Amino acid sequence: RFQELPERFLAKLFTRLEKAALVEAIGGIRGGFRLARAPELISVRAVLEAVDPNRTLFECAEIRRHCALFGKAPPSWSVSGMCRIHLFMREAEAALQHFLGSKTLVDLLRELESKAPDPFLRLAGASGAVGRRLAPFSSQADGASSARPGPPTRHRGSATSG
Repeated sequence: RFQELPERFLAKLFTRLEKAALVEAIGGIRGGFRLARAPELISVRAVLEAVDPNRTLFECAEIRRHCALFGKAPPSWSVSGMCRIHLFMREAEAALQHFLGSKTLVDLLRELESKAPDPFLRLAGASGAVGRRLAPFSSQADGASSARPGPPTRHRGSATSG
């Protein structure tokens, strides 16, 4: 178990990440998954969309149609057009999606390294990881590398680290 997540759940997540071409499967006894391209080219938005497609921040419940002020028959002016709250939430969602699209896996790793104490980073294997883990990518023009860094290795159907 990785992060106390059930193996079936992890398998489902990695299948979705693979379908989105964010990770690729590695065959063999020590197989698992690795990033399909350089982490600075993978946005947080892409990961979230792959793992949980069609997710929105706001689901409009059309409360205008059930407003206690109007009883059972709301006037047409109160329900015509888009609800203002719905409109505001769509604008907020667009801003959030833009922000998440501007952040990458490297940004997340740098944030971790800037905040976490050295003993934790050593224990987690992340100390100096930005430079060390990205080195194979910097020498590759197309972002491909046989020594590609990625998430902890998972054997297909298994959530054990390796």
